[in-house]
Amino acid sequence: MPRGRRTRASNEGPRAGGRGPRADAVPDDLTERVNRALAKMTVRNDLKERIARARAELNSIFDETKSYFNEAIDGIIREFKLTEEDVNELNRFKETLLTLLDRAHEQARTRLEELDAAYIEKEGKTFKVATGNTVALLVTEKGSVRLVLHNISATAYFPLLFQRDLEALQLGWAASDEGQNGARGVRPLMGTTKPWQLLAWAACRPGHLRISVYGVYLRKKGRPSVSLRATAEDWFHVPKQEAWKLLRAKCEPLSLLTLYLGDGAYYVRAKPRAVILRIWVGNHAITLPKSIARMIVEKAYATKYGDLLDMLKCEKWEALKMKAYSPRAARLDPDFALRRLFELAESPSLPQQNL
Repeated sequence: MPRGRRTRASNEGPRAGGRGPRADAVPDDLTERVNRALAKMTVRNDLKERIARARAELNSIFDETKSYFNEAIDGIIREFKLTEEDVNELNRFKETLLTLLDRAHEQARTRLEELDAAYIEKEGKTFKVATGNTVALLVTEKGSVRLVLHNISATAYFPLLFQRDLEALQLGWAASDEGQNGARGVRPLMGTTKPWQLLAWAACRPGHLRISVYGVYLRKKGRPSVSLRATAEDWFHVPKQEAWKLLRAKCEPLSLLTLYLGDGAYYVRAKPRAVILRIWVGNHAITLPKSIARMIVEKAYATKYGDLLDMLKCEKWEALKMKAYSPRAARLDPDFALRRLFELAESPSLPQQNL
């Protein structure tokens, strides 16, 4: 056989190392289907534990939330000097809340029972768990799981408890947890799982509030919580950037108080024992000194907002009072410290700063 170029038979496969498809290659669409199936399996296993806990604790969670609102609003009526009309409005506000919670409780119980027949769909970075044509659960990319409730809303009137320094209180909420309800134009919106926060915010946005029970969050660790939303229909929302400019210009202690109630945190250090208060501004944590804490507390009591927070049994407020009246002496002039705090809040240089 003469030497020459070897010719590959037409029925031979591609040479090793060639550009043809490998025998063990997996098509992209199959890989994607497998990944989706694994993701759904992980979500399903995680949800089983959350759903079981929610079923076991649903009654107690709603009973405790109703009891809180009942006692807190009754306390406001007792402690504040209100007109007969305002007392009647607060009682109607309370009854509206309790009725909404009863309706939400019943719908949540039904939806939890239906979840045994649910199916999971991935939509972008969110998983939707549906029963029939209704979305029952939303699972976000960050791992929060919300039992979706529909059409649990009503309008109620929250009376004016105090008029002094109301704008300063509003600014702190606007710069922190307060959002905007786009469906109703530019109305301020508060969404929270903390009953005290709904009332503390409502006192700063008195008037007609559109309240809804938005859902129930199912926790991986800890108890489920009821998600509440309220839109202040008699006020206009102040964008966060504008609110911060006003905070910086005015340096009001009460604005700092509601900013802390929204975006603040506290912890108790063991050695040496001390209460540490921080406010988060974006990725920056600002530590509050004793001098500012005392100024805030004294101003809050002068305007009666401190009395309200006492009745609402707000843990953040109790921590602020502990800091304000701790034995350690203040080392800073409070006016200087307050202005310096807002300067640090605008500084991007450090993730955490102290006065």
